[in-house]
Amino acid sequence: MAVAPPIRIVVDPGHGGNDTGCSSATGLSEKDLVLDVALKTQARLEQAGGFDVLVTRTEDKFVALFDRTAFANTQQAELLLSLHANFSLPDTVSGFEVYYNSDKDLDEEAAAAAALEAAQIEISGETARNPLARFLWNLTQEKYLEQSSRFADQMQRSLARTVGKGEGDQKLPNRGVRSQVFHVLNGAAMPAVLVEMGFLSCPRDDSLLQDPAFRDKYADGLAAGIVDYAPYYRAESRPQAAR
Repeated sequence: MAVAPPIRIVVDPGHGGNDTGCSSATGLSEKDLVLDVALKTQARLEQAGGFDVLVTRTEDKFVALFDRTAFANTQQAELLLSLHANFSLPDTVSGFEVYYNSDKDLDEEAAAAAALEAAQIEISGETARNPLARFLWNLTQEKYLEQSSRFADQMQRSLARTVGKGEGDQKLPNRGVRSQVFHVLNGAAMPAVLVEMGFLSCPRDDSLLQDPAFRDKYADGLAAGIVDYAPYYRAESRPQAAR
């Protein structure tokens, strides 16, 4: 029996360089958190086998949002996972969220998360100069909405089993799957999800996300979510290989 080729996935740690993203009161920056967990997730997927894992940045440097998505497309990635952290006032809001790209069934908090990302956009290249190109770019993810929704659901379930379990303050509340228009997902020509890992504005989330052991659990959960989704992806997108 022929061995199925590996699934190529791009893991995207948001922000970087002079774009720190949000920061906690104790100085934990979003850019450092997501890079650390992205690299841990890459290592776990490579160890699991069956995945070809690329990362949009492997060091502290700035990569524009549209360049991240373009990288996934030009590398012919089959899945995209973008990692971010959230911020909210009051500082009691806590937990992780998993998003897929959609302009339907939006809620106020999902819109706020997207607005936080949009405030940090640097648009460059053809998509900025050409309105038609940008319109077509924004339509790209629409054909993958059903798959992205399933991917998000599997990721949410996996994170609930890892970082969503624990005693008292040793867990993150599961805020579920949400849909919203995120620019980093918009032009992705593959199933794509974005994980808001927690609220750096919340002292409890901040404390957990600074803990190396908890970050290891986070990477375990992210990798497991991708592994869990892989059979669905192969069945839906590789029908010949699935037989």
